[in-house]
Amino acid sequence: MTPIAATHVPYDLERQLHEFHAPARPLSEAESARIEALSAENDQLVEQLEGELTDGTAEAEVANDRLDEIERELESIEKSRCEIDPAVRAQIGTFVYIGGDGEARVHTRMFSEKPVVDPNASPKVTGGGNGDDGAGDIDHGPKLSATLIDELATQRRQILVAHIASDAALALDLTIFLMAQNVVFEQNYVRNHSTLKSSGAQFPIFGFRDEGSMASQAIEDQRQRLDTSWAGHKTMTERFDAFRALDDEARGSWVAFSIARTLEPSLNVAEGGRSNGFHDHLGRALDIQVEHWWRPTAENFFGRVKKDVMLDALEDIGGPILRGRYKDAKKGDLAATCAALCDGQGIVEAEVREKAAAWLPDAMRFDAIEKPETIALRSTFIDEGDDVDPGDDGDDEVDPDDATQDGQEDLSEAA
Repeated sequence: MTPIAATHVPYDLERQLHEFHAPARPLSEAESARIEALSAENDQLVEQLEGELTDGTAEAEVANDRLDEIERELESIEKSRCEIDPAVRAQIGTFVYIGGDGEARVHTRMFSEKPVVDPNASPKVTGGGNGDDGAGDIDHGPKLSATLIDELATQRRQILVAHIASDAALALDLTIFLMAQNVVFEQNYVRNHSTLKSSGAQFPIFGFRDEGSMASQAIEDQRQRLDTSWAGHKTMTERFDAFRALDDEARGSWVAFSIARTLEPSLNVAEGGRSNGFHDHLGRALDIQVEHWWRPTAENFFGRVKKDVMLDALEDIGGPILRGRYKDAKKGDLAATCAALCDGQGIVEAEVREKAAAWLPDAMRFDAIEKPETIALRSTFIDEGDDVDPGDDGDDEVDPDDATQDGQEDLSEAA
């Protein structure tokens, strides 16, 4: 293990290493039966706790203790599926870092400085050049011309697409799998013959990572909890089948993480490339309380805006009186004062302190309302008769009696 004196493992350091994923072996019959029995007992106990058992009673405590035991046993069974050969384990390692709570944490992912060599792997089978009668070769029939290959591939693709489009369950698993594989093997080229990607959005400022924020720590914790037992298999076929064997919660975590990482930076501003009212809609749908995740400081906001912006913030928090108290302060002192107030410091009334703890610049709020596209969207999926030009307010209707009888004018108007 390598200790890291930070609250995260630097991304650039991970990129210099090879990430190792141990494939999970199939469950034995005994393990499957045990998991089924434990799951049934777990459901029964939960039902009792939600119904007949009263919180705080001895019976409820016994039931809760048993639920903890069941969870530990299920985790133990799951961990045993990913046992690593000692010869392989000697080639890999991980990091120890400081969690957001100040406690030491062990990175859940494993890495190696060089590609891992599995001593138990079967030797690669070559063609017939070594006197093996070509046993390793697969006969695909007579050679075809490049044009015929492309035509047949296109026709077979259509057949495959028609069937996947009619199987929603498999299509959903395939969607999540392709995105998850793109996350796991982001630094590799995987020839999956699909245009679906879940590439992480780039930050607009080079080198700006924001790893120390509460949100970035939460994202890293979510990444740590992802089940990667499927990723260690050698082929996409094996990885896909192993991925489909994961439970709904594990697959759901992958789709949530994969989709979320594609979102680009946006802000509640009136105009410009960072404006995106749909992101604000998502924020409201999730009931995000930004003030619980981000606080304005002298470094990240107040020290980088004009004095009037800070005075307006003080007026929002404490009214004209608070604004007047600091109107003659120097910019640096004013930034420090605003930051201290928003951090819950400063000797002020309880009502003012409460407002300061919740104050945010408008740009950080999820308050924007999405505006219609300036150019009407067209689609073959939408009836043209339902399309409405955003610039048409409906006041220019033509009276049929006033319509021109001139054919040339008709053609001109239609154009």
